[in-house]
Amino acid sequence: MNDLLLSEWLEDISHKLCKRQKKADPKKARHFYPHLDLRISAFDASKLVSDPAIVAKHVFLPFLREAKKVRKLSLATKGVVKPKGQSTAFKPRNIDKSAHLDAFIYSWYSFQLQKIYDELLEEEGISKEILAYREHKYLSEGLTRGKCNNHFSAEVFNFVQSIGPCTALCFDVKDFFPSLKHESLLDLWKDLLHVERLPADHFRVFKSITGTTYIWEEQLLKHLSISKKKAQKLPVICSMETFNNSVRDSNLIKYDHKNLPWEQRLKSGRGIPQGSAMSGLLSNLYMLPFDRHLIKETQKVGGMYRRYSDDIICVVPNSSASDLEKIIRNKISEPMCDLRLSDAKTEIIYFENNASGLLKSFKLQNTKKLSAQLQYLGHAFDGQNRSIRSKTVSRNVGRMRRAVKREQLHQAKRIRLNRKKGITSEIPLNLGRVFKRFSAQGKSNFFSYVDRAQKTMGNPPSFKRQNKNLKKKMLPKKKS
Repeated sequence: MNDLLLSEWLEDISHKLCKRQKKADPKKARHFYPHLDLRISAFDASKLVSDPAIVAKHVFLPFLREAKKVRKLSLATKGVVKPKGQSTAFKPRNIDKSAHLDAFIYSWYSFQLQKIYDELLEEEGISKEILAYREHKYLSEGLTRGKCNNHFSAEVFNFVQSIGPCTALCFDVKDFFPSLKHESLLDLWKDLLHVERLPADHFRVFKSITGTTYIWEEQLLKHLSISKKKAQKLPVICSMETFNNSVRDSNLIKYDHKNLPWEQRLKSGRGIPQGSAMSGLLSNLYMLPFDRHLIKETQKVGGMYRRYSDDIICVVPNSSASDLEKIIRNKISEPMCDLRLSDAKTEIIYFENNASGLLKSFKLQNTKKLSAQLQYLGHAFDGQNRSIRSKTVSRNVGRMRRAVKREQLHQAKRIRLNRKKGITSEIPLNLGRVFKRFSAQGKSNFFSYVDRAQKTMGNPPSFKRQNKNLKKKMLPKKKS
């Protein structure tokens, strides 16, 4: 059974890596980001990760942490030109990259636990309510590929239309991954395996994923006098000798949790790295008691519950909305869960029939009704019309314009270099890559996503109009 599971995991991870890197040979599939250990193929790693004795004694290397900047968009500033010199608002997001062998260990243990977790959800009849970090393949519904955000949004909007006047309670968990309690996570891990004490290999993985040590990638490369471009081509960022003699002594290694005794660290510890192969599964496992309780409570009143990572939505009859909101706030603050909801991202959208008998959405502000759409997983719904969320469109139009600007800068640089060499011939603007990403010429881009979303939503007229207007803003199909 374990050999069959290992073969299934190896096929799955090799397929994903080959698809990402456009490689043909599954036996050579590997991660290609730079790290502190040599790149190893999934095939070679499988001989190590499948041995519990090796994993139980394995020394995990620090994560390499990269600070991603996510551009913030606000409807309040939509269409407003920023004064010269004013910077664009960004929100920081730390992404942790594990060492190559460590990544395969996390992936293998995540794969095993995911199988048990999915079987548990199926047994309890709550599989469709937990959406993120899982494969939703319902071939019986006529789908040839897994479900995605388009289907999840459509299910919520269809439910609203089916029950008529109702209330949608939308919540976002604040600082989700950094707030997960280690003690609760350990108890839930043991419950999933039906053991009183984790096996040595599982416990080693648990201690690694919760006792996160990391190095800022930018600081490490600066310390070693290596550029990011050069690091990408190196087989390993530095040798173990350099790591032990230079990196360790330079205080570059950071600890999310102080070197406290294990029992004390377990009780006070919080957070798991965002970006590891196990993070998605563990976040779902952590929320399992909350999910069970809320599914039961919403079903009691004939409502719908869905959770996508830290985004929670409940659609219930208007008469039950106030009570359910109290249940959500009380349950998520209980010691087992102990998380906080973001007040800034909490939205309550009401649906009622207007004078014409049409279902329309609104929100209340000081008892005053204001027009508002239900926004969920990149889509918007006002009771009648469905569309791609305006922020999603703005973000992709912005990406296109920045991509064109980058190509213009590259063109200007090439012209300057040629002039220094005495070459005066014109250099055409190379927009080939831009057209593939931001026009109907590309096969897998925002255009194809919008087309799939339109079909999933049932080809509504509002979606067709938005799709047509979007294609005017984006690049036209390149002439051959």
